Amino acid sequence: MKKQILFTLLFLFICNSSFAKRLPPSPLIRPPVVILPNPAKLKPITLSEMTIDSEIISNIATSTYELVFYNPNNRVLEGELVFSLFDGQNIIDYALQINGKYRHASVIPKAIAKQAYEETIRARIDPSVIEKTIGNNFKTRLYPIPAKGYKRIKITLQETLKSRKNKLQYRIPFVTKTPLKKLNISVNLPSLTSRPEANYPGLKFDKVTQGQSIRLQKNNAQVKQPITIQIANPTKESVFVQKAGKGSYVFSSLAYKKPAKSYRAAPKSIAILWNTSFSNRQRNISKELQFLNGVIQKAGSLQVQLITFSNQSAVKNLGLICAQNVKCPRGKPFSFLRNALQKLNYDGTTNYNKIVLNQLKAEEVLLFSNGIKTIFNADLKKINKPITAINSATGSDTGVLKSIANKSNGRFIDISNLTVNEGIQKFLSNTVHIKVLGTSSNINKGDVFTEFQNNRITVFARTKNQSNGWIQLEINHQGQLVRKAVKLGNPVYIKHHLNSLWAARKIENLSLDYKRNKKSIINLAKHYKILTKDMSLIVLDRVEDYVRYEILPPNELRKKYYALLKQKQNKKLYEKEQALISSIKLLQEQKVWYRKAFPKNKPKPVAPQKPVANRRENREANNETNSETAPSVAAPAPVMAAPRRMAKKVSGEAKRSVPPRKAKAEIKLAAFSPNAPYIKAIKAQKKANWLKAYRQQKAKHAKQPMFYVDVADIFYKNNLKTESIKILSNLLEMDFENSEFLRVYALKAMELGQYHLAIKAFEKVKQLRPFEPQSFRDLALAYGKAGQNQKAADLLYHILIHTWDNRFSGIKIVVINELNNILMKHKNVNKRQYDKRLITQMPVDLRIVINWSSDNTDIDLWVVDPYKEKTFYSNKVSRIGGKISNDITQGYGPEEFMIKDAVMGSYKIQANYYGNTQQKALIPVTIRAEIYSNYGKPNEEQKEIVLRLKNQKAVIDIGKYLYRR
Repeated sequence: MKKQILFTLLFLFICNSSFAKRLPPSPLIRPPVVILPNPAKLKPITLSEMTIDSEIISNIATSTYELVFYNPNNRVLEGELVFSLFDGQNIIDYALQINGKYRHASVIPKAIAKQAYEETIRARIDPSVIEKTIGNNFKTRLYPIPAKGYKRIKITLQETLKSRKNKLQYRIPFVTKTPLKKLNISVNLPSLTSRPEANYPGLKFDKVTQGQSIRLQKNNAQVKQPITIQIANPTKESVFVQKAGKGSYVFSSLAYKKPAKSYRAAPKSIAILWNTSFSNRQRNISKELQFLNGVIQKAGSLQVQLITFSNQSAVKNLGLICAQNVKCPRGKPFSFLRNALQKLNYDGTTNYNKIVLNQLKAEEVLLFSNGIKTIFNADLKKINKPITAINSATGSDTGVLKSIANKSNGRFIDISNLTVNEGIQKFLSNTVHIKVLGTSSNINKGDVFTEFQNNRITVFARTKNQSNGWIQLEINHQGQLVRKAVKLGNPVYIKHHLNSLWAARKIENLSLDYKRNKKSIINLAKHYKILTKDMSLIVLDRVEDYVRYEILPPNELRKKYYALLKQKQNKKLYEKEQALISSIKLLQEQKVWYRKAFPKNKPKPVAPQKPVANRRENREANNETNSETAPSVAAPAPVMAAPRRMAKKVSGEAKRSVPPRKAKAEIKLAAFSPNAPYIKAIKAQKKANWLKAYRQQKAKHAKQPMFYVDVADIFYKNNLKTESIKILSNLLEMDFENSEFLRVYALKAMELGQYHLAIKAFEKVKQLRPFEPQSFRDLALAYGKAGQNQKAADLLYHILIHTWDNRFSGIKIVVINELNNILMKHKNVNKRQYDKRLITQMPVDLRIVINWSSDNTDIDLWVVDPYKEKTFYSNKVSRIGGKISNDITQGYGPEEFMIKDAVMGSYKIQANYYGNTQQKALIPVTIRAEIYSNYGKPNEEQKEIVLRLKNQKAVIDIGKYLYRR
């Protein structure tokens, strides 16, 4: 087992800062949270030093953050830093210090980055990876952080600064709970002349040759809120150009003052779409209510419909809502609406597909949401009225909110960056639309992007060559048309920044229709090295690791990389052939067991089995000889020819054994009922009050994942199915893209018969972890349960023809049995693309399979037969013919027991939680057990159960198989 223990350091970057009476107040500040396997014995890892080096040209800010982490413990740790960024901030570079020098990251697909990182740390080699999860939320994983030592990384951000009251806002998003040992800030502003202002004491302003610079060096620095520097908007209409090969990248900021009559009348009726999913509880609800109050104050009174939604939606006609100072005898005061919204409960996950907009009787829609989607990717449908999407939270998926606003011809208002009054003004102001009328021949119209903010138009463009050119714009402000030209003559040349800035803007534009433009977005992210939700940034230590995953390394490693890569590519074809050969060989080995006649009489008394002296060494020896993962097997020709001759013989034997004998098979599952105090508290109430009791308990246990699993279980079993599924889906919003949480959700959904939900969760797992065969098997089993048998069979076959990491040894023979069972049951499955040598029916009297939710976990399947012999990892074939599959010690399972001809009596089924090598344990291990009688026969029966294992070395009863006359 690894000695390294994971910590999770949660930095929640806060979305506002506050100049007194100048900037909007900060939203709720959530301090860092450290999760450790044994917090009583381990001290938290801290952010010790932060150095910020920034340059601001016009309103373009590029900032490099050097973060230094300190491990005060006497052991090496792995770290996971979770953080959020402000809307518009993009990560364009990442670097890890290796041997005293910084190595810059490579950009690769997220799944490959996960695989490379996890397999590299198993080899105890230094990697680091940073990824975007959902919304503007990020994770970076570091290994190793030395005992009593430091780890250094650099993250480079780029953004176009937001403007308030003719002032640019430059915000440093990091906050810390504990003081920084050192804080160094250096911000250069070469193109500005007026003196900036800051909300942090001690910032020193220095005049330089051009503009201003800001510097700070401070020890023992407290950063309890984001540092904000306020800068005057540039007055000149400069054009900035970065040369790039034959072409160039262009940036320009133009002054444009809106006409005097720039505000519209408030609508007379609105529909409020209020997202009540679990993660939306972290929105700034107080500020949103102030915004709503301000809108109604401007209107005097409004007809209001309220639509609350997460998994399901509910519509309420609230009638006429009146401002507090307006006489409105037929209406209700705003306090009525405010109280209704304050009483809402936040449960479940977001499903926009449940909302029907064209049935709403309102002029406009106000959407209050963080935009986060977990497993439901559907967008709002039947949009027939403008939607104003209001964001008040850090880490929101502003891309989703902007897309909704754009498609509906509405507005996106980020009140996390505005005062309430500014948000109301933006809601009531007439929208400015900018159109690119034409360009010079060296510029494609599709490569020009614009935005309007605070009386300025920002233009981003790419040119084909470096000759002078022009861009003609048309500004439409409520029918008033104004033309404005951007001329590229006499530009200010800069060496960097603009290429990634242009690419980030193009990606944002394409992301308004992400599904259609996904391929283009990925190509742009690769070329311009920009972190997106599908692409990660990774740093590896050795060139051999870059070659293994075909990751293009930094320049200093490329010569050796290309030489080694050529050798690797020559081996690829051989490895692909070996994957199929290993599957065929496993089936051959099972056929030998299947044909063998085992004694069925009661054995003579024998001495009890001796315990294994060194269990781990014994397991590793067994795994090394497993033919599925052995580095070499018999020559292809003989191995591939033999199964054809055997298949008919074995199939014939199978067919003769299909008719059931005159015996009764019965499966009895162990009762599993969680007995946690919160379950007892809920059950103590009348069923009609369970929902209320759940919410009371939720206030105490909101951060415990298994709380939702347990409560969902008792609700479902007591016919509160809608409530049960909603409660269970809180898991999905506790930690975005956490594959373990997704697996637990899906396993429970399978047990509850909600196969369509299990499919969505397992599809997400496969997307995140396609390098693990279990991701394909889990999804295949869910498809099978849902009756989508072709998809199930194709996924299982995919496992058999690919090579997997050695720690997944044993899964292929289980999958072979499951594929053949589908083909036996469903004759309409097209199997022409499958190799015939993998298709053989081998029905058995009893089959048991277990798999589990947690990686790097060792669980053993034990089956004790009627003669008291135990079949398990060190007794793989019992005297009467019970066979157990290869022992899985580092994966998710599966482990399988089969017996072709069962003897009469009782078979005891158990699971032993031997241990795990997980770096973190945020949730108890959840196992799913399937028990089949007459597997592969016409009278097949199956039962399943989902159980939880809390303690290592624990043995849990799964059930019994009774076989009697």
